[in-house]
Amino acid sequence: RIAALEHKGGCKASTQPSSWATGAARCVASPAPGKLLQTRRYPRAPSELNPDLTTRRPHPSSTHQRLPSARNDRIRFSSTLFDQRQHNNTAKMSGGSAYDRHITIFSEQGRLYQVEYAFKAITAANIMSIGVRGKDCAVVLSQKKVPDKLIDPASVSHLFQLSPSVGCVITGSIADARAFSQRAQGEAAEFRYKYGYEMPADALAKRLANISQVYTQRAYMRPYGVATTLISLDSEFGPQLFKCDPAGYYIGYKGTAAGPKQQEALNHLEKKLRNKDHAPGDWTEVVELAITTLSTVLSMDFKKGEIEIGIVGGPRADGKEGTDPGFRILTEDEIDERLQAIAEKD
Repeated sequence: RIAALEHKGGCKASTQPSSWATGAARCVASPAPGKLLQTRRYPRAPSELNPDLTTRRPHPSSTHQRLPSARNDRIRFSSTLFDQRQHNNTAKMSGGSAYDRHITIFSEQGRLYQVEYAFKAITAANIMSIGVRGKDCAVVLSQKKVPDKLIDPASVSHLFQLSPSVGCVITGSIADARAFSQRAQGEAAEFRYKYGYEMPADALAKRLANISQVYTQRAYMRPYGVATTLISLDSEFGPQLFKCDPAGYYIGYKGTAAGPKQQEALNHLEKKLRNKDHAPGDWTEVVELAITTLSTVLSMDFKKGEIEIGIVGGPRADGKEGTDPGFRILTEDEIDERLQAIAEKD
């Protein structure tokens, strides 16, 4: 490099360090005053002196960067292209913004995708359940599917007793159903311990709905993939029927359903219960209405081991006259009697 320096009285001292590592400029000669001073830059690294030394660490003052090779460019481009395709696929699945990666974030359309997926988990179980409220009783009914011949049928059930007076059918993931029923049993027992009387069905339904709703706000736990239908015989309001969903919504019903054919079952119940406050007849007719609804929707006839029925205000377990205000599950013989009665009517 040629530096234009004005020489007066010999070589002017350089303001830069004279070390070889900094590329300083040294005086080579002492020309006459007024002439150009020729400077030479010393090498900044041993690799410039010895080509075999290929590895060197660039000096901090150097602004030059090693350009990437063509192979690195191809790898970087292909990796970026793969990430872009993966992002596009995810965006297509979740409405364009990948909001389903988060449990508690709304999409641009105001939807919570994980809550919607929890509703799909209910239908994915491929189990139908029916709930009907009568004048003096309430009934819940569920399909009973034994997936393997080696499984004990007595261990397969979607009906749960939450307290002596409250029972339920839980449709959806059976693992979530058992966990949710245990939580409900704990809530009912704690209420009984605190206040000295059994927890009403409406209070229990509200409590379970609040628990489910919290799981849509917090990211530490996913929503339960179940729909819960509770029945009870209240001493003040009579038969009660409530349904809770994964979104934390609960409400009372005259008749309801859950499962893959839910809408068809609701349409059938609407026709049967139109302009009525409850299903007509005694507990036998209410049970038969629930069975015929499920049979009509699924277009199949059931055997006594293919359905399970829970009831409040039904027959006493000891066979004596009168009804039982508590929750109990009908035996297979009692279910078979109702199936035969339906067959005779047909």
